[in-house]
Amino acid sequence: MLRRLLIGLLAGVLMPVAAGAAVVTITVANNSFTPNDITIGQHDTVHWVLASGCHTVTSGVDLNDPDKGVLFDATVCSNGASFDYTFDTPGNFPYFCQFHLPGMTGTVRVATTAVQPTAWAKIKALYH
Repeated sequence: MLRRLLIGLLAGVLMPVAAGAAVVTITVANNSFTPNDITIGQHDTVHWVLASGCHTVTSGVDLNDPDKGVLFDATVCSNGASFDYTFDTPGNFPYFCQFHLPGMTGTVRVATTAVQPTAWAKIKALYH
């Protein structure tokens, strides 16, 4: 009985843990997105949080982009307001604030494989 318990515990410790989807936060303040250029894995979520001002988080390159706002178009105008979007398709996804062009832009790069978590994230995952 004890042997089975030890084998079960050991197997649980040594088996690889499947990486879950990550959430990456971008702060929206001072007419900028911070960070404005990120790389994430498929099925990860970007969480934009407003710290100041009134802004949009709009997919596309600029106001003249024919695909402007097709993927997402959110207005965040009260401190603490947020917007989330989960990226399921690999590729590069530019976004911008409609109120503060040309400077308030960013890009989400979605890799075909999961972005490797930091060592600290791996340690934390063992206890959750």
